[in-house]
Amino acid sequence: MNKLILPILLIVFSIPSLAQIYFTENAHAEVHGHANKKSYTGQSDSLSGKLDIENRYFSFEINLKTLKTGINMRDNHMYKTLDVNQFPKATFEGKIESPINLNNSKPLNVILKGKFSIHGVSKDLEIPGIIIANGGNLEFAAEWTLNIEEYEIKAPKIFGLKVDPLHMLKVQGTLKQ
Repeated sequence: MNKLILPILLIVFSIPSLAQIYFTENAHAEVHGHANKKSYTGQSDSLSGKLDIENRYFSFEINLKTLKTGINMRDNHMYKTLDVNQFPKATFEGKIESPINLNNSKPLNVILKGKFSIHGVSKDLEIPGIIIANGGNLEFAAEWTLNIEEYEIKAPKIFGLKVDPLHMLKVQGTLKQ
């Protein structure tokens, strides 16, 4: 009997984990803002993250210097406002509140509840999102409004234009195993 224990343990521990963990390194992120009646959008395709289906845990992060508005001077003002040299990343991690059923290809509405961190400040955040199972991958999308002043980011005045502290954030992408 004892001779069987070692081979059984070796077999059990050599089987790969059945946990369903999905990753992305190049999801899309956007931030939309307004200064008086002019709007601007910063975009990046460098949002990285993971989703552990079994534990419903998610974690996403973005290097803020990958956000580009299409105008270098505006990008530099944005980086200065965000203090990217001191606070280079924004992160969001937590749990998905509802069960995730991957056997259904219909859009699954979920609530993401966790800590969003930017500019050295972390706050609890609860946002709606969508997950769609698509051929072994997961498509995801979420959007929410963020008041930058709640994260100790001062809305600047640039060329006499006051930046509205409310910004719309959008993320979307594909998670792969």
